[in-house]
Amino acid sequence: MRDVVRSCQIATAIALSAAALAAYSQTPAPAWPERPVRLVVPFPARGATDQVARVIAQRVSRDIGQQIIIDNKAGAGGTIGSAEAAKAMADGHTLLLTTSSTRAISPHLMPRLPCDAVKDFTPVAHLADAASVLLVTPSPPVKTMAELIDYARKRPASSTMRAAAAATATAPSCT
Repeated sequence: MRDVVRSCQIATAIALSAAALAAYSQTPAPAWPERPVRLVVPFPARGATDQVARVIAQRVSRDIGQQIIIDNKAGAGGTIGSAEAAKAMADGHTLLLTTSSTRAISPHLMPRLPCDAVKDFTPVAHLADAASVLLVTPSPPVKTMAELIDYARKRPASSTMRAAAAATATAPSCT
């Protein structure tokens, strides 16, 4: 008799578990987004990354029926905004729009980053490409990269290089 009761208890437990699992799996996931989406841009307002973010946010906001709030958190080559986005709740309501600066450049230039570009984020989409150019003032008599390097080696005291923003894809600008 005990074995029959025990078998019935086990069968009942399995049936209840299966019913609960079936009910849970049929419960629809909440619609996304449930509230406005925060788009962290780790660069200054009116910069190239910010401009891309605003164009995309306007279109996506219309498509998803929810506001996308641009949150510029500039500084340290994009690491300040990236760190803030990494700390956000992983519910899809905080996104990071960044460049190769925070994912490929900063990890090699900064020994202690506040977040890990690979482990703390999941890439969702490649949005844009940006060309890089090397410019020199008209005064040096150079037309090629090799000529520029030779010119700078011969005149190290008068050759300078400027950075628009250290540790970013737009860093070098030479004079």
